[in-house]
Amino acid sequence: MKIVLNGSRNLLDIANNHLTIARALFALNRFEEAREEFDQAVAGIRKAGKINFMPEFLLERAKFHLHQQDFPQAQTDLEEAQEIIDRCGMELYAVDAALLRGNLNLDLNKPAHEEYEIAKRLIDKTGYHLRDGELEELGKRDL
Repeated sequence: MKIVLNGSRNLLDIANNHLTIARALFALNRFEEAREEFDQAVAGIRKAGKINFMPEFLLERAKFHLHQQDFPQAQTDLEEAQEIIDRCGMELYAVDAALLRGNLNLDLNKPAHEEYEIAKRLIDKTGYHLRDGELEELGKRDL
């Protein structure tokens, strides 16, 4: 199914629309269509030149790839997001990245203690308690 987004000429809006559709398709287990939409979303945010939004798009696509067990692609998206996060001091995205990296490590049979501690420290520092549940789940997986 080809989804055509009409009505907006704003590149950021179009990229966000693709990301929203990708998330919905992913939730509906329509994985091939979701993959296409995630790819269009990332391409769209690149075209829009909005580096401050790049980590969200890359981390969302990395989560999708992790779910699909496409570990190399998840790692690639995560590394690119982390470079931007570090360069721009984006601490909330750093929490998301640490949690995602921890889960990726566990899926690859590697420890996630360091990522857990990074996420915990940043959550405490920033008050980003929206991620407390994910932190707890990561801790349970990393026994």
